[in-house]
Amino acid sequence: MALAPHYSLADLPPIFANELDFFQFPKIDDTQPSGEVSIVFGYVVPADALNRIEANAFVGYMGSVEAQELQLKQIGNDESNIGYVPVHRDIDRELLSAAAYKGDQIVTEADEVGPPMYFFLPDSMRASFNQVLRRLFLVTSDPLDVVEIQILLEEGRQRAIQNGELSQ
Repeated sequence: MALAPHYSLADLPPIFANELDFFQFPKIDDTQPSGEVSIVFGYVVPADALNRIEANAFVGYMGSVEAQELQLKQIGNDESNIGYVPVHRDIDRELLSAAAYKGDQIVTEADEVGPPMYFFLPDSMRASFNQVLRRLFLVTSDPLDVVEIQILLEEGRQRAIQNGELSQ
């Protein structure tokens, strides 16, 4: 079992990817609401865009049911599409790959949906968090212990407080 985002599977050879499946993370406490992590991609137009009217028209179209269904049809229900699920609920879900359909069901049935934790971190905390992740996952000859992890993360938290990005 691996706890990983869907895009981490894109580079797996098909022989291994075909062995994988999506499922909801096992519930530890039934009294707690179920939650899922999801990223929503969208389109924005800069306030000072040169062709703002045209850009707004394009963004409006890209957010429409018609455009999202067209994108989905172009991707097809190819099993390599494990990550694109249009936000409009009135698009035929049969167009999704089996994996994307399963992911859509898991997120739809969740009590809460939010972005990855990394997006919640103030900018000045991300460096410490990244350092901990790098040392945990990439450097095997210099492992961190729990105290070092706490020190690094606390240093980042204190920087965020000093920068006014986080309150105590």
